[in-house]
Amino acid sequence: GRAWFDQLAVNICLHFPIYRLFSQQKIGDRLDKALKKYPYDFSEYLVNMMGAYKFKEMFPKEIFGEGTLYEFEGMQLRGPKDYDFYLTQLYGDYMTPPPESERNKHGTEFLEE
Repeated sequence: GRAWFDQLAVNICLHFPIYRLFSQQKIGDRLDKALKKYPYDFSEYLVNMMGAYKFKEMFPKEIFGEGTLYEFEGMQLRGPKDYDFYLTQLYGDYMTPPPESERNKHGTEFLEE
C-alpha cells in the first residue's frame, strides 16, 4: 500500500545496503535532536515520526489529554481520551475489519511454546 516512490526507495535499500554508508549513531542523534526541537508543553500537535501511516499519525494534543484508562484482557491500560477521533483518523471505519488479505500489516507471527 505504499506510494510508488516509497516502494522504489525500499527496493533500492533492500538491494543496495546504502545504510552502511551512514553512521547509525549520527542518524539517531539527528532524529533525537529534531524530536526535541519542539517541547511537548508548547506543541499543539503530537506526531508519530516512525509511523507507517505518515500524516495520519499527526494529532491535536488535546485528543490525548491526560488519557483514559481502558480495560483490555483484564488489564487497565491508558489510551487517548478521544479514542474515536484517533482511530477514525488513523484507520477510517475502524469498526469494520479489513479483508483478511490486508490484516497482519507487520507480518506478526505467533509462536507456540
